[in-house]
Amino acid sequence: MEKESLDNLIKGVKQKSERHQNELYKLYGDLVYNIIKYYYRDTHTIKDIRQEIFLKVYNNIHKYDSVGSFEGWLRRLSKNFVIDVIRKDKVNLYVEYDTEYEKDYTQHLNLTDYDYERDERVEEVIKLSKELTKSYGLVFNMYFLDGMSHKEISQKLNISEGTSKSNLHKAKKKIKQKI
Repeated sequence: MEKESLDNLIKGVKQKSERHQNELYKLYGDLVYNIIKYYYRDTHTIKDIRQEIFLKVYNNIHKYDSVGSFEGWLRRLSKNFVIDVIRKDKVNLYVEYDTEYEKDYTQHLNLTDYDYERDERVEEVIKLSKELTKSYGLVFNMYFLDGMSHKEISQKLNISEGTSKSNLHKAKKKIKQKI
Protein backbone atom coordinates (compact mmCIF):
# COMPACT_ATOMS: atom_id res chain seq x y z
CA MET A 1 0.00 0.00 0.00
CA GLU A 2 1.28 3.45 -0.90
CA LYS A 3 2.24 5.83 1.90
CA GLU A 4 -0.46 8.32 0.95
CA SER A 5 -3.16 5.64 0.94
CA LEU A 6 -1.94 4.29 4.27
CA ASP A 7 -1.90 7.80 5.75
CA ASN A 8 -5.53 8.31 4.62
CA LEU A 9 -6.50 4.94 6.08
CA ILE A 10 -4.87 5.77 9.42
CA LYS A 11 -6.52 9.20 9.40
CA GLY A 12 -9.90 7.50 8.92
CA VAL A 13 -9.20 5.07 11.78
CA LYS A 14 -8.23 8.01 14.00
CA GLN A 15 -11.63 9.53 13.17
CA LYS A 16 -13.28 6.27 14.31
CA SER A 17 -14.54 5.41 10.81
CA GLU A 18 -15.82 1.84 10.90
CA ARG A 19 -15.10 1.43 7.18
CA HIS A 20 -11.46 2.45 7.70
CA GLN A 21 -11.17 0.19 10.75
CA ASN A 22 -12.43 -2.77 8.71
CA GLU A 23 -10.02 -1.95 5.90
CA LEU A 24 -7.11 -1.77 8.34
CA TYR A 25 -8.15 -5.13 9.80
CA LYS A 26 -8.31 -6.72 6.33
CA LEU A 27 -4.92 -5.27 5.45
CA TYR A 28 -3.05 -6.24 8.63
CA GLY A 29 -5.13 -9.03 10.19
CA ASP A 30 -2.94 -11.82 8.82
CA LEU A 31 0.24 -10.09 9.99
CA VAL A 32 -1.09 -9.84 13.55
CA TYR A 33 -2.38 -13.43 13.39
CA ASN A 34 1.09 -14.69 12.43
CA ILE A 35 2.73 -12.74 15.24
CA ILE A 36 0.38 -14.31 17.79
CA LYS A 37 0.94 -17.75 16.24
CA TYR A 38 4.54 -17.67 17.46
CA TYR A 39 3.25 -17.66 21.03
CA TYR A 40 -0.04 -19.60 20.93
CA ARG A 41 -1.16 -22.76 19.15
CA ASP A 42 -4.93 -22.68 19.59
CA THR A 43 -6.68 -21.02 16.63
CA HIS A 44 -9.58 -19.69 18.73
CA THR A 45 -7.21 -18.12 21.23
CA ILE A 46 -5.19 -16.55 18.42
CA LYS A 47 -8.33 -15.08 16.85
CA ASP A 48 -9.55 -13.74 20.21
CA ILE A 49 -6.22 -12.09 20.93
CA ARG A 50 -6.14 -10.64 17.41
CA GLN A 51 -9.52 -9.02 18.01
CA GLU A 52 -8.29 -7.54 21.28
CA ILE A 53 -5.16 -6.23 19.60
CA PHE A 54 -7.18 -4.45 16.93
CA LEU A 55 -9.43 -2.91 19.57
CA LYS A 56 -6.26 -1.63 21.23
CA VAL A 57 -4.99 -0.34 17.86
CA TYR A 58 -8.26 1.53 17.24
CA ASN A 59 -8.17 3.05 20.71
CA ASN A 60 -4.47 3.96 20.59
CA ILE A 61 -3.92 4.88 16.95
CA HIS A 62 -3.60 8.51 18.01
CA LYS A 63 -0.26 7.51 19.56
CA TYR A 64 1.12 6.55 16.16
CA ASP A 65 2.97 9.64 14.94
CA SER A 66 3.48 8.67 11.25
CA VAL A 67 7.25 9.15 11.63
CA GLY A 68 8.19 5.47 11.66
CA SER A 69 6.70 2.53 9.86
CA PHE A 70 3.10 1.77 10.78
CA GLU A 71 3.79 -1.94 10.36
CA GLY A 72 6.68 -1.70 12.83
CA TRP A 73 4.44 0.12 15.32
CA LEU A 74 1.73 -2.53 14.88
CA ARG A 75 4.23 -5.38 15.30
CA ARG A 76 5.60 -3.90 18.54
CA LEU A 77 2.11 -3.24 19.91
CA SER A 78 1.04 -6.80 19.01
CA LYS A 79 4.07 -8.48 20.57
CA ASN A 80 3.76 -6.43 23.75
CA PHE A 81 0.05 -7.21 23.97
CA VAL A 82 0.65 -10.96 23.58
CA ILE A 83 3.34 -10.86 26.25
CA ASP A 84 0.95 -9.02 28.57
CA VAL A 85 -1.75 -11.65 27.95
CA ILE A 86 0.70 -14.43 28.75
CA ARG A 87 1.80 -12.63 31.89
CA LYS A 88 -1.84 -12.22 32.96
CA ASP A 89 -2.43 -15.93 32.36
CA LYS A 90 0.10 -16.36 35.15
CA VAL A 91 1.97 -19.02 33.25
CA ASN A 92 4.52 -20.56 35.54
CA LEU A 93 7.72 -19.21 34.05
CA TYR A 94 9.82 -19.87 37.12
CA VAL A 95 12.34 -22.60 36.52
CA GLU A 96 15.48 -22.88 38.57
CA TYR A 97 18.57 -21.49 36.89
CA ASP A 98 21.11 -24.18 36.15
CA THR A 99 24.65 -22.71 36.22
CA GLU A 100 26.04 -25.77 34.45
CA TYR A 101 24.75 -24.37 31.18
CA GLU A 102 25.72 -20.72 31.65
CA LYS A 103 28.30 -20.75 28.85
CA ASP A 104 25.78 -22.27 26.49
CA TYR A 105 23.46 -19.33 27.00
CA THR A 106 25.98 -16.81 25.81
CA GLN A 107 26.03 -18.41 22.37
CA HIS A 108 23.33 -16.70 20.40
CA LEU A 109 22.19 -16.90 16.80
CA ASN A 110 20.22 -13.75 16.09
CA LEU A 111 17.36 -14.54 13.72
CA THR A 112 15.63 -11.14 13.86
CA ASP A 113 17.00 -9.97 10.50
CA TYR A 114 16.78 -13.39 8.91
CA ASP A 115 14.01 -14.27 6.46
CA TYR A 116 13.06 -17.34 8.45
CA GLU A 117 9.76 -17.87 6.64
CA ARG A 118 11.69 -18.89 3.49
CA ASP A 119 14.09 -21.28 5.11
CA GLU A 120 12.56 -24.72 5.67
CA ARG A 121 14.97 -25.64 8.43
CA VAL A 122 14.23 -22.55 10.46
CA GLU A 123 10.54 -23.05 9.73
CA GLU A 124 10.86 -26.52 11.26
CA VAL A 125 12.49 -25.07 14.38
CA ILE A 126 9.70 -22.48 14.69
CA LYS A 127 7.12 -25.25 14.33
CA LEU A 128 8.86 -27.27 17.04
CA SER A 129 9.03 -24.21 19.30
CA LYS A 130 5.23 -24.12 19.26
CA GLU A 131 5.20 -27.61 20.77
CA LEU A 132 7.17 -26.44 23.80
CA THR A 133 5.54 -25.49 27.07
CA LYS A 134 4.44 -21.86 27.15
CA SER A 135 7.32 -20.80 29.38
CA TYR A 136 10.00 -22.39 27.20
CA GLY A 137 8.39 -21.40 23.90
CA LEU A 138 7.84 -17.81 24.95
CA VAL A 139 11.45 -17.28 26.02
CA PHE A 140 12.71 -19.08 22.89
CA ASN A 141 10.63 -16.86 20.60
CA MET A 142 11.48 -13.65 22.41
CA TYR A 143 15.18 -14.46 22.31
CA PHE A 144 15.56 -15.74 18.77
CA LEU A 145 12.68 -14.27 16.78
CA ASP A 146 12.34 -10.93 18.56
CA GLY A 147 16.08 -10.54 19.24
CA MET A 148 15.56 -9.66 22.89
CA SER A 149 18.30 -10.08 25.47
CA HIS A 150 17.81 -12.11 28.64
CA LYS A 151 17.68 -8.86 30.55
CA GLU A 152 14.83 -7.56 28.33
CA ILE A 153 12.97 -10.87 28.56
CA SER A 154 13.29 -10.95 32.33
CA GLN A 155 11.91 -7.41 32.59
CA LYS A 156 8.99 -8.11 30.23
CA LEU A 157 8.00 -11.35 31.98
CA ASN A 158 8.91 -10.38 35.54
CA ILE A 159 11.31 -13.30 35.87
CA SER A 160 15.01 -13.44 36.70
CA GLU A 161 17.63 -13.44 33.97
CA GLY A 162 18.67 -16.88 35.21
CA THR A 163 15.17 -18.20 34.68
CA SER A 164 15.18 -16.79 31.17
CA LYS A 165 18.53 -18.44 30.44
CA SER A 166 17.44 -21.73 31.92
CA ASN A 167 14.16 -21.77 29.99
CA LEU A 168 16.01 -20.96 26.76
CA HIS A 169 18.54 -23.71 27.31
CA LYS A 170 15.83 -26.27 28.03
CA ALA A 171 13.85 -25.13 25.00
CA LYS A 172 16.89 -25.51 22.74
CA LYS A 173 17.62 -28.92 24.23
CA LYS A 174 14.05 -30.14 23.60
CA ILE A 175 14.11 -28.83 20.04
CA LYS A 176 17.47 -30.50 19.34
CA GLN A 177 16.05 -33.81 20.60
CA LYS A 178 13.18 -33.58 18.12
CA ILE A 179 15.27 -32.64 15.08
